[in-house]
Amino acid sequence: KCMYPKFKQISRKAIPFSLEDVLNERRFVSNLFFRLLAFIYFVAFASLLRQFQVVSENGLIPYKEFVNETWLREGPRSLFAYPSIFWISQSDWFIKLVLYSACAISGFSIFFRARTICYLFLWFIYLSIVNFGRDLFHYPWDTFLLEIGFWAVFGVYFINHLNWLPRILLFAILLLLFRQWFSMGMVKIFWEADPAWFDLTFIKYYWLNQPSPTPI
Repeated sequence: KCMYPKFKQISRKAIPFSLEDVLNERRFVSNLFFRLLAFIYFVAFASLLRQFQVVSENGLIPYKEFVNETWLREGPRSLFAYPSIFWISQSDWFIKLVLYSACAISGFSIFFRARTICYLFLWFIYLSIVNFGRDLFHYPWDTFLLEIGFWAVFGVYFINHLNWLPRILLFAILLLLFRQWFSMGMVKIFWEADPAWFDLTFIKYYWLNQPSPTPI
């Protein structure tokens, strides 16, 4: 099947290269993108398992505490304001079950053909973690992974079921990449509170300011 049917309308004599080479290259790039995204998901879930004491029942930011405070403050509306699978249970065994399942599915997606349901599951699990993780998960890279993961769900669906990728979807992903890099750069340049960004010396203090919770 031709992944990009519009290429069929182009005469082979009008271009100096093979259309099949172009199509194969696009398939390769698409598969590589989804496999790398699955790998990023795997690293994200595995790192949370490695630092499980942060979100455990007796951890730094226990999910149960967040549920109690949010429900008391907002009531049933909190279910829609903070969608998460962890509303079902905040026990250690359930959190580990979800994380191990997410690692298994992301690992499967690295080595096998992308499935829409798998990427939808991975996106929702990470959304659940971010919503319940509060300040430790409200960083640009967490939001960026959720945004890319959201568009990837549609990308997998279009490629697997309709055998093509809408240009508007590709444009949305490229626009998201541009916005991420541009906004992060502009924030640093115009952040007057810390001149270290502007004079390019912040890297000297970078690791001292990173949110990297460990047992120590």
